[in-house]
Amino acid sequence: MRDLFKIFQELRDKNFGIEDTILVQGIPDRVEHKIGVSKEGLPLFFIATKDTKKSATDINLKLIQVAFHKNCKLISKEGDKSDGVYTIVSLKSNSEDIIKYFVNTVHYLINQLDINSSFTQIKAELNNLVNLFRSLSKPAKKTIQGLWTELLFINQSNDIEYVINCWHQGKNDRYDFNNGIDKIEIKSTSKNDRIHRFSLSQLEKIKNTEIAIGSTFTVETGKGKNANDLIESIKEKVSEPSLMFKINNIVANTMGDELESIFDVCFDYNLALHSIRYFDIRDIPKINSETIPNEITNIKYDCNLSNVNSIDNSEVTSQLLKAII
Repeated sequence: MRDLFKIFQELRDKNFGIEDTILVQGIPDRVEHKIGVSKEGLPLFFIATKDTKKSATDINLKLIQVAFHKNCKLISKEGDKSDGVYTIVSLKSNSEDIIKYFVNTVHYLINQLDINSSFTQIKAELNNLVNLFRSLSKPAKKTIQGLWTELLFINQSNDIEYVINCWHQGKNDRYDFNNGIDKIEIKSTSKNDRIHRFSLSQLEKIKNTEIAIGSTFTVETGKGKNANDLIESIKEKVSEPSLMFKINNIVANTMGDELESIFDVCFDYNLALHSIRYFDIRDIPKINSETIPNEITNIKYDCNLSNVNSIDNSEVTSQLLKAII
């Protein structure tokens, strides 16, 4: 999938600002839809709309705007003019990082549309986009360190598309990866020892279920890889656009109004990659829940795994563990 952000940059460089006309280029493999550049140098998407009799209310958020059924005069960079009815998705932010995130996210969405897609499908996909960008006005749910580490585990996995499908299956899921049977919870530390914080419930055994802890050292550095670097690496290995949209959606929901940290904060990639270990929860020291009064809840504690035996990869039978180890 060609990098659409580079196409946008080329358009922006060649934008000659013809009055009442927008400079555009067809999206590779989906040429009925266009990417354009506004007079302010911001990206615009023109999604071809055929069911013009169906109505929808325009959407105006802090960062994006969606305008349905608009008559447009467009011009290609070669000078070819055309008229048409499009749904226009536009960005309001001047941040180069947000622009790149927006362009890539809408590209994943468009690649999920059917050829000659109905307006009902277009509207449903755009609702997903709107919900994603609404998340960017909310506080972050976890630190960039936690998100970066989860992306690291995805990027180094053996079956990357399977692992993405298992990532954050539900909003209230107790574990980071869950295939419906087995679970993996990811932990990172910037300390010198492999010390992680656990909730008591994370280390509870579940009948007929393998539960593992993935652990690594994640240390912030001036130079290294940021979360977006990992996303770009994952993109090179994934053929299904819906999976990349899922990643961007989880990133938006996780980082909220701190999204730009995925471009700004770097971690030591080699240290993190080569310090990955997996632990069976049955081997991790834990508090005996039977000794805790019912009135005491939400118990969390730190545990040092430095001297705990890690999982022997050759003995792994779980499909989920085989996919990620």
